[in-house]
Amino acid sequence: MEYDFPNDKRKRTLTATIFVDPNGNEVKVKGDIQYSVPFQVEMVEGKPPSDEAILQVAKKELPSTAEVINSRIDEVKKVWYTSSFTFTFSLGLTNAHVKVGNTTQVTIDPIKREAIVDLLKKEFGVEGGNVEIKEREEGYTLTYLDENWNGFMELNKVGVVLSKELKITQKHAVSLVEQKVNGKALLVTGEFRVYAEDDTTLYRCDVDPHTGDVSCKRVGIPSGKVKENSETYFINNMFSRPTTLDVSFTEEGWIVKISGETGVAEYLVKHDGSSIKVKFLRVNEKFGEMWGKKEFPGCEVKSSIKENSIEVNASDGNFNHRVILSLEGKVKEKEHSITDSYALRLAYNTMGLSSGCREELKRWKGYILVDLSCNGKHHIAKLENDGKVKETLDVVDITSLLGSLKLGNVVSAGYKDKNIVVKVEEEKHYRYIKFNMQGEKLKEEICDRGFLSKIKCVKQDLEYRPSTQDPTELIMS
Repeated sequence: MEYDFPNDKRKRTLTATIFVDPNGNEVKVKGDIQYSVPFQVEMVEGKPPSDEAILQVAKKELPSTAEVINSRIDEVKKVWYTSSFTFTFSLGLTNAHVKVGNTTQVTIDPIKREAIVDLLKKEFGVEGGNVEIKEREEGYTLTYLDENWNGFMELNKVGVVLSKELKITQKHAVSLVEQKVNGKALLVTGEFRVYAEDDTTLYRCDVDPHTGDVSCKRVGIPSGKVKENSETYFINNMFSRPTTLDVSFTEEGWIVKISGETGVAEYLVKHDGSSIKVKFLRVNEKFGEMWGKKEFPGCEVKSSIKENSIEVNASDGNFNHRVILSLEGKVKEKEHSITDSYALRLAYNTMGLSSGCREELKRWKGYILVDLSCNGKHHIAKLENDGKVKETLDVVDITSLLGSLKLGNVVSAGYKDKNIVVKVEEEKHYRYIKFNMQGEKLKEEICDRGFLSKIKCVKQDLEYRPSTQDPTELIMS
């Protein structure tokens, strides 16, 4: 086209090329700066518009003062124009559809279950088993379980693995340990520590949860040895053979529940058998009897149940033993005392006598007082409960002494301060006499009788008043 500019006298020309669709509308094609990539493609076929119509479209691109010098119209047989375009991409497990226009939209086809299952088995290297699939907004969550393994996997929407984990089952971990030690499992903790035993050893094994690798360490004795040791311990400490015995395993140690004729017990045995701790014990009357026979060999033993204890009495002829046991078999009280017969024998031997005396025994504050009366004397021995001689005393018998002295009317006679004091009433006065323990006279006083005798003789009455008639009281202090 050639045209004249109003303010320019020189002739200038402008050449332009435009594309018009069959409806006479201008379109942009590749090479044009306004060209956009077509996505949804539509092909338009039809007769081109008239030359005049095309020229009118072209003039819109020119200044209003332009004058058309000449023109050429070439018919394009086919013209494509677009508003949007959709791409389809293959992503292995599914297809993605991308629609681009004024905005971009992506649509992903759901992955088929068969494809997901195949992917999981390939990733985990497993066959069979149960696969559970849960679809979520971001993709898929998969769980897998068979007899030996269980797994978890996360996929995004197009089947890319985001995370995965395959672990051994507890049952399979136990099976692997039992194969390793050729024994049986006792306890499983965590993932996966397995305690197991064979005929000779207790093992602690660790199983790698992801690979199934097993490593074991010897840590103790088996249950059979625990039973054997516990039975021996029960016999030695409960004095009877077990009638029931049950062993269970814990991380703390072996728990042994055992019972017999003498009671029931529960022990905690260390894994290696190095110690036995009593957790519970309840003994009975039979235990008291058997305990007494062990504690006092050769003695006659009797046992009885009290309110919350067991009383054990034993005697060997020389000593009586009394022990109070708790229901756990522990000693609460213990006391020993010599028998009456042994006390008499000790007293005879101590006092240098053979036999034939009048015998009296008195137990006082943990002591036994033995009075052997013969030959006009009291031979007294103060014995401790363990048979030791604490003190001895020979004192004349008052009756014998008075009979030998023929003193007449005796008002009072007795023992005082390890002496013998006597008050005798005579015709005109009172006679006061003091003897030592052997009956030898130490002192004698006279106080006249009369109306005022009670006042006049008060000093003598006080001094010669007996404190006891019992000679054993002389060594009670």
